[in-house]
Amino acid sequence: MRKIGISSAIAVSALALAATQGGAQAPAPAPTAPKLTPAPSNMVVYDNQLESGWTNASPANVVTISSEVTGSTRKPIQVDAAAPGQGVILKHAPMTAGYRALSFLIQGVPPGGGTVQVLALANGTPLNATGKVEQLKAGGWTKVQVPLHDLGAENAPFDTIEFINNGTAPTPTFFVTDVSLCPDKCS
Repeated sequence: MRKIGISSAIAVSALALAATQGGAQAPAPAPTAPKLTPAPSNMVVYDNQLESGWTNASPANVVTISSEVTGSTRKPIQVDAAAPGQGVILKHAPMTAGYRALSFLIQGVPPGGGTVQVLALANGTPLNATGKVEQLKAGGWTKVQVPLHDLGAENAPFDTIEFINNGTAPTPTFFVTDVSLCPDKCS
């Protein structure tokens, strides 16, 4: 039989007592994978009507919300932008929320022509003064996807989306619908 010293016997007794009283340290939990924040889903801005949280700040003589288009099941926004800078002004509480693209359908009326500038704004100031310029085509919908980076709004808070006449003459009547913000490319 092996003899142990008093200090060793005390240490062994202390360990045994701690284990019976739950004082022993439990093994460290296995590391877990970091929680990933899911990308937001598409935020519909307008689809036959303005969606919750969005308001129309456009001049009443310029924009008609939910207008009927002959031969179409859509009820798009109708824009009669007679002067430069007039157009659709859609407002929301400031957001960033991980959106990376703006998607919409746009259509001009015959004979077509004119251009529409798409801008993202924060507190009334465009985040990128150039924005995205879209040529109006007569008849038929054109699907447009604009990276928010091109509008200066990929990682910056913004509260307004505008579709405005950026020419020096009146823009022919045009229609906008199916407006959405997307976390990646819109489908």
